Amino acid sequence: MFKKFKTWLTNIYKAIEGSPLERELSPAMREIYDVMLGGKPKDKAKTAKVYDNDGNAYEVRYKAVEASQLVTSNNDDLTPNKAYPQELQPRDRERATSREQINDIAQALTPEKLTDSKSITDGSPIVGKDNVVESGNGRTLAIRQAYKLFKDKGKEYKAYLEANASEFGLDPEVIKGMKQPVLVRERLTDTDRVAFT
Repeated sequence: MFKKFKTWLTNIYKAIEGSPLERELSPAMREIYDVMLGGKPKDKAKTAKVYDNDGNAYEVRYKAVEASQLVTSNNDDLTPNKAYPQELQPRDRERATSREQINDIAQALTPEKLTDSKSITDGSPIVGKDNVVESGNGRTLAIRQAYKLFKDKGKEYKAYLEANASEFGLDPEVIKGMKQPVLVRERLTDTDRVAFT
């Protein structure tokens, strides 16, 4: 009986994996699915405190997410992403200067600069529980571009995340199994999302 239930549950989970519906699953629900499907509970990700330009503090938790699962303000071609809440993006990413900035970051991608920072404007991108990028859309787009266009930089970034996963309370084997992992900081502190971005 349990074997049939597990097969049924596995089929459901595989059907939603990679779909927009997967973004709706809370981290706690994902962990339940992973454990029920025979996986081991994931290591507890580390939390940190970050600050905005006004000195306000926010608690965040590190996690690795597939690049394709992050909801950015713009698509990879920099056209506006209709799935992104437009009230959260004050910048026009379609301008030539944004294209150049993203391209420059991608070409010279330095993994250490895209991990730990006490500032919301530096380090790994900050996302909400729904994987909407709240701070770091340009950085996220640059990481995606590195994976697609500057493959050596993408491989270097992934290798860095694998080698340093434990610093963030993450499992290096999980990162190794991902196609295009991105280290993000999930905002835990409730706040006015529009004001935060």
